[in-house]
Amino acid sequence: IKGVYSSPEHRQLSLHGRIDLLETLSQEPQEAFRITEFKSVVLPIASLDDICFPPPERFTRQALIYTYLVSKQKRANSTKIVNCRLVIHNLTDDAEKTLDLDFDVREIEGWLNEYIDLKIHEKAKNTALSAHRCELASTLTMPYPTYRNGQKDTIDLTYESFCSGKDVIWEASPGFGKTITMLLPALKAALGRGKPVFFATAKGGGRQPVLSTIEAIQKYCPELSVIFL
Repeated sequence: IKGVYSSPEHRQLSLHGRIDLLETLSQEPQEAFRITEFKSVVLPIASLDDICFPPPERFTRQALIYTYLVSKQKRANSTKIVNCRLVIHNLTDDAEKTLDLDFDVREIEGWLNEYIDLKIHEKAKNTALSAHRCELASTLTMPYPTYRNGQKDTIDLTYESFCSGKDVIWEASPGFGKTITMLLPALKAALGRGKPVFFATAKGGGRQPVLSTIEAIQKYCPELSVIFL
């Protein structure tokens, strides 16, 4: 089912999903329909009655929003009755619990308004974060006083390769400074795109040069978040 909800502020939210069961209960004197949503859980044996009241909100909201969409479609031309049912199935012992849910249009539209506000807030937050990351990327520079022979060209070529989506392999002798030569352009390219960087080492001892390089970069960019696994 698909539908569009328009908020009082004229903001629109596109809704879609797959209904588990839609039944026609009666035709006369008034057409009636029932939405049934099936959910599976894994609970201890014979515990469904004790644990599932009230049922998880994510279960009931999904079922009720489907009911809201069907209700809007069915009532487009005439008055029809649409109700909602949730069936919870415990995979441990095959027990089932059937719950008839109260359908309140104003409550559901309140949820949708809250969701629209949440998404607008998230979008604004992500836009600001993306702009900040791009600013960080532009300020990243070599954390050491000078470049070693060949490092500057290698960093520039590596950065161009990352930005163009190409794979790049470098071979260099010990002492060249391979870690910073790879890591710096990777960070600049990734921050500008809002992506993370994964740096893998062949041995446990190989992590120390990476850690030292990260610490040097963080002196100039303390907001850089790093996780070592």
